[in-house]
Amino acid sequence: MFLEKNLKTLDPGFRRDGLAFREKKNLILKKATQIKLVMFDVQGGLTDRKIYFADNGHEYKAFNAHDGFGIKLLLATGVEVGVITARRSVVVERRMHELGVKHLYQAQEDKQHALKSL
Repeated sequence: MFLEKNLKTLDPGFRRDGLAFREKKNLILKKATQIKLVMFDVQGGLTDRKIYFADNGHEYKAFNAHDGFGIKLLLATGVEVGVITARRSVVVERRMHELGVKHLYQAQEDKQHALKSL
C-alpha cells in the first residue's frame, strides 16, 4: 500500500490495475534490492532534535519507536544500517546496540570522512 500511495503521488495519472503500475512497482523493487547500506544522523534523523540535560549532567534523547522498527526491518532484510553523529552519547550507543546497529560513528565533525571510511 505504501508503494502504491507514493506512486500515485509521483504520477497522478497511474492506475493500480494497469500495466504501468506493475512495471513501476517491479522497477522500484528491483532497485530496492540493490541497497546494501542505509546511514542515519542522530539529531533530527532519529530523535526529535532535542537534547535534554539533567542537573546531574546526564544527557537524554527521545527516539521514535517507529524509526527503531524501520531499522529492525532493514536489518532483517540484510541491509546494513549505520549511524554517524557529531556528538558522543552513551544513550545513542545503548539505543543502537539494542537495535543491532553495528556501524556507529560518534564524535564525527566530518561526517563525509566517516562515511567514506566504510
